[in-house]
Amino acid sequence: MADSGIMSCVDPADEKAFWRHRLPYGGCIASLVAGDDKLYASGTSGNEVVLKADDRFEILAENKMDESIYASPAIADGTILMRTKTMLSCISSPGFESLKG
Repeated sequence: MADSGIMSCVDPADEKAFWRHRLPYGGCIASLVAGDDKLYASGTSGNEVVLKADDRFEILAENKMDESIYASPAIADGTILMRTKTMLSCISSPGFESLKG
């Protein structure tokens, strides 16, 4: 994952590139997070893209926040915690909840 928002999937054994795409939100400063066969990429534009961890490029979901995201998401017990400039948000199966801070 490059700061510019270009993401590549490469086979570590022979360095063969499976795919290379620019993510739809632009730049990315936060580290990628993986869990449940998915990759989570948070952009400085305030969008988080969920990708299938596979040798084919596939966007599974986009979580649009109202503010920039500079921190990596945290995943625990089927819940994703995302921190923006002034909010801590929790995304889970039952719904979405924000805590203003």
